Amino acid sequence: MPKIWILDEAAAPLINYQLWTGIGFMLAAILLEAGLMRWMKYALRFGKALLDSFLANIASLALGFLLIRVGTLFTTFTTGTLLLFYFITVAVETAVLYMLNRDKLFTRTLVTAMIINLASYIVLVILLRYV
Repeated sequence: MPKIWILDEAAAPLINYQLWTGIGFMLAAILLEAGLMRWMKYALRFGKALLDSFLANIASLALGFLLIRVGTLFTTFTTGTLLLFYFITVAVETAVLYMLNRDKLFTRTLVTAMIINLASYIVLVILLRYV
């Protein structure tokens, strides 16, 4: 099985060892984040929220491909690396969401990114525990 490394949602090791589970998780995370953005009224339409979530996750994915080259830190799950993954993902997604939604306050975008990614990370931790 080829190795595929993805930073976003800290799914790199998950995808490396269980490709379809990792890909399924990424798709679920995009849908979950879009649903939360809509529920929080960050996006007025689900289609816009879905596009924003997809683009934010693609940006995290691209950064993940770059970071995976710097060493083994980004290939394992520990409490420390999960926290690092979370903060990196929040930073990237905040930047992307803010660029896509300039009419929103930066603080609202930051809080939104923190909440949607917290939800995704909760799902990830549950998945890691039982898969």
